[in-house]
Amino acid sequence: MYCSDLTQNTKGVIIYVDNGLKSSEINFEVSFNENIFVRINSDTVIGNIYRSSTDENDIKLYELVDTLSKQCNNFILTGDFNFSDIQWSDWTSATNSPSSLKFINKMQANLLMQHVDTSTRARARGMDTPHILDLVITNNDIINSIDYLAPFGKSDHSVLITTTVLSYSTIDCRPTLNYNKGEYDELS
Repeated sequence: MYCSDLTQNTKGVIIYVDNGLKSSEINFEVSFNENIFVRINSDTVIGNIYRSSTDENDIKLYELVDTLSKQCNNFILTGDFNFSDIQWSDWTSATNSPSSLKFINKMQANLLMQHVDTSTRARARGMDTPHILDLVITNNDIINSIDYLAPFGKSDHSVLITTTVLSYSTIDCRPTLNYNKGEYDELS
């Protein structure tokens, strides 16, 4: 289990990694609040974030997206991005919000994919309507499917189960004999 610093008054983010996978926490030189990143099997980076809606934090989010795109060959970025006005079917902002438009432009400039196509905050709170707030972003087409489950506990966000195709190389460290290099004439 990897989690962000919960000693501060924050929502916190967490990533669980199966014990069978080699993993380690990594940090990027970007001061975006509420994030956690884990490298899996030395070639894939998985990140989870919570975006609080402030102009300063948005600038840090754009920097984070640029940094991931430049430094990672294979990454998955998930989390609650809180861009309720973005219509992901056509990558537009219903309200022409400057922060949403800049995020869409940043995604397109880095050739990133956003895979969530169903509302993830479906239960209405007052006048709220269903929105896609939780995103799964990748720089490669590695998402096979996303299952949308009921919210966990008191949350009003869907639980997303994402199936991915991650290829990684393993090194077989068992010694093997190379019979082609045997000096059979000398042995005789």
